[in-house]
Amino acid sequence: MCFLVTIRIGVLEKKPLKRLTAELVAASFVVLFQELTLIRWLPGQIRVLAYHLFQSRGGKDGRDLDDWLEAERELILAPGSEVVQRDGKLEIRMPAEGYEPREIHVAALPGSLVVKAASERNAGQKILLRTIDLPEPIDADRTTARLDDGILYITAIRQNRDREPAVV
Repeated sequence: MCFLVTIRIGVLEKKPLKRLTAELVAASFVVLFQELTLIRWLPGQIRVLAYHLFQSRGGKDGRDLDDWLEAERELILAPGSEVVQRDGKLEIRMPAEGYEPREIHVAALPGSLVVKAASERNAGQKILLRTIDLPEPIDADRTTARLDDGILYITAIRQNRDREPAVV
């Protein structure tokens, strides 16, 4: 069975995709709308800021990629992470200072984690956006996350090698 696994700090939302209910469809549309809004909004913001950077240096051609990358750095926070393998688990630590637990979303996939956070109360704060490639497959539906003193802790159980992969 295939699962949609998203982790909100302290709450694991695991819903089987084969049993679609009106509630799940509505919730999925809300999450999809929020993600699409960010996907549409962020490149536009980067574009506007890159153009302002271009103008601020006199409008001279030849540094468009530099302007774009600088704009990304000013809008997106992609903190480093530490992945430790211990006792059949992967323990991931990443700074997430300034975000509330409800503002952080973690999507778990067998080979990676995607962390996204956007502050609801501080409009000037960068958007935390980070994909963490894992050294080995995990059991996504057993992944947990918690925020403690500005550090995001994610615990992922290594995938049981004896278990057959789910057929969709």
